[in-house]
Amino acid sequence: MISRRRFLHAGTATAAVLLLAACSSPSRPATPAGGQATPSGGTAASSQNATPAQAAAGAKAPVTITYSEWEITEAQLNFHKAVVKRFNDEHPDIKVDMQQSQLDKVETQIVAGTATDVVHQYKSYIFGPKGKLIDLNPYIQSDKEVMDHHLAPTVLDLYRVKGKTYAFARAISTGPLNFFNKNLFDEAKVAYPTNDWTWEQYEEAALKLTKKEGDRITQFGTDDLVGMIQNLAAANGVKNGFWDLDGQKLMMGDPGCREAANWAWKFTTQYKITPDQTTYKELGGFWQMFQTGKLAQSMSAIWVLTPYQTIKSFQWDGVMNMKRKERAGWLIMYPLSITPTCKNPDAAYQFLRFYATKEGSELVVQYNYGLPVWKELVSDLKGPLATAAELIQEGGRIINKPYEHTDEFTNKEINPRWDKVRNGQMTVDKAIDELVAAWPKYVPAS
Repeated sequence: MISRRRFLHAGTATAAVLLLAACSSPSRPATPAGGQATPSGGTAASSQNATPAQAAAGAKAPVTITYSEWEITEAQLNFHKAVVKRFNDEHPDIKVDMQQSQLDKVETQIVAGTATDVVHQYKSYIFGPKGKLIDLNPYIQSDKEVMDHHLAPTVLDLYRVKGKTYAFARAISTGPLNFFNKNLFDEAKVAYPTNDWTWEQYEEAALKLTKKEGDRITQFGTDDLVGMIQNLAAANGVKNGFWDLDGQKLMMGDPGCREAANWAWKFTTQYKITPDQTTYKELGGFWQMFQTGKLAQSMSAIWVLTPYQTIKSFQWDGVMNMKRKERAGWLIMYPLSITPTCKNPDAAYQFLRFYATKEGSELVVQYNYGLPVWKELVSDLKGPLATAAELIQEGGRIINKPYEHTDEFTNKEINPRWDKVRNGQMTVDKAIDELVAAWPKYVPAS
């Protein structure tokens, strides 16, 4: 049983929270040019209080809201289709037209001003200040019905810039959890992972669970852990992993981060037991390899729960990631935003908020999409979702507060050096030394 009080308390100490921050601007702005709107209180906004029959009788034609959605797996898209269908069935005055897309295409359309009314994107800290997304504060401030139940103290202020909120949290993601194939562990006579596992235990299991035929690996005991270095560093005492919350100080030179990076890279450069690009091309992504029994254990955020719930050929479970000096886990929103070209932002917001209602949050849980934001549901979570909620309770969270300059540093500096490490052209410590030296030119002037 998850303590709702503990879960709510877990997110209060790190950054300004969505609801409290939103309420810091008491005045409601007038509607500016470009589509940014103040809630009008008109038909679309008030239809939540009408029965479907009443709404249908009073509506001449439904307002159409276009919505771009991208996801990694078909199972996740099926969840969104279910939400759209339920919303449309219950809101005859609004029709949401969901259009499947790709993230890069959505971002390109946002920049060009040709995006749909509602978008799933993760760069509102860039797009919002440039006028490409509307400020949702007026809606959040006036939506007492949802916000009184919303996990606002836990959904951190990742999408607010200079007092404006450019994205709405429809669910919460966290992790990584260590997902493992019970059947493969049983066959190898290896004890199942627990919440108390150490790095050494993970390493020992990964080696035992790896199977080879000649030089070819036929069963992988671990996935590539390079993408987990930030989390491993945080678990090793380096608060927040790579940089501080303000994005001003790089933490990669810290001994705890160096140790984490060298340990993660060991599986690829020393043991050579992780999938390479050829393997991924042949067998699919790590989640597909896990689903088909080719990968015995894999650390991942909880988005994989939606596709994993379709697994029928073996038993599996998920536990917290390895604790070293402390517990560490990401805290991420699944965001939706409204673009300024939307002609009916009130109706669009009705769709955003549906995910955060009790009914919408129940669908989030049903499809294992993430942690629900309707806080009363938290205490009833079971299985890996309950484990994910417990991970947040333990603290030591990595707050992935996004900044344009940290994105640029990752793309221009971190990734190219990691490629050199992968290709045997550079040691991990040499890469970190160069990253520390390169960082100052990326720090914005205060």
